[in-house]
Amino acid sequence: MSSRRMNWTTTKRPGRWPGGMPLMLATIMAAAYGSVTPSPPTPPSPPKATPSVAISRGPNLLDRAREWLAKPASPAHRAEAARCLRRVVIEKSDEEAFEAILLLGEMRKPIRQRFPGITAEELAEAQDSVGIALCLKDGDRDVAIATAVEEAWLLCAPAQQWLEILYEHRVGAIPKHDKRILAFFRESAREGLPRSQRFYGRILLEGMGVEADPEEGRRLLEQSNLAVAYNDLARY
Repeated sequence: MSSRRMNWTTTKRPGRWPGGMPLMLATIMAAAYGSVTPSPPTPPSPPKATPSVAISRGPNLLDRAREWLAKPASPAHRAEAARCLRRVVIEKSDEEAFEAILLLGEMRKPIRQRFPGITAEELAEAQDSVGIALCLKDGDRDVAIATAVEEAWLLCAPAQQWLEILYEHRVGAIPKHDKRILAFFRESAREGLPRSQRFYGRILLEGMGVEADPEEGRRLLEQSNLAVAYNDLARY
């Protein structure tokens, strides 16, 4: 099975995306990938005489995630499962990544169940994000932000887009440069999520709520390998 990196675009189409992928699943993919610019093919490395120490001798990441999910429900177990699944989306083949996205979607169901007051119409208006729905309902802003962050860690693209807006701009009574949102983008950028690398790179370049670090900001934008990130670089 190949270990190639996917090249999902962020252009929305009504209902479905290229290849017939449901829009909800495609938007989750976009949270991890954005619009990735293709890299030139790399010639295969010659075979090594000795086995690589990187060869996995235990369960693969998908199996490891399932093991965490099979344990008694707890925030720590969910966090470990989600971390494994994000790595699959970032590092593994299309087939494995798609399976990981399905599991991440299942992990978002308990979030919806915690807020039975949100109607199906409100959730649809919020692009299937409970955090956005709470913001639109003028609910508790701390709960809304915490919920959107939780969804973003599960690769919910609309939630991550909303967090970018909330961090960069004042929205209603919600002040910009929230520390919880900053922490999400900083940590997820370190984990290797391209979209987070792009936005956190912008934060550092512009000094949005932090001390500016142009060198690190440019490095993150380049590392994200997103087309929009190269547009950002051209502006700085």
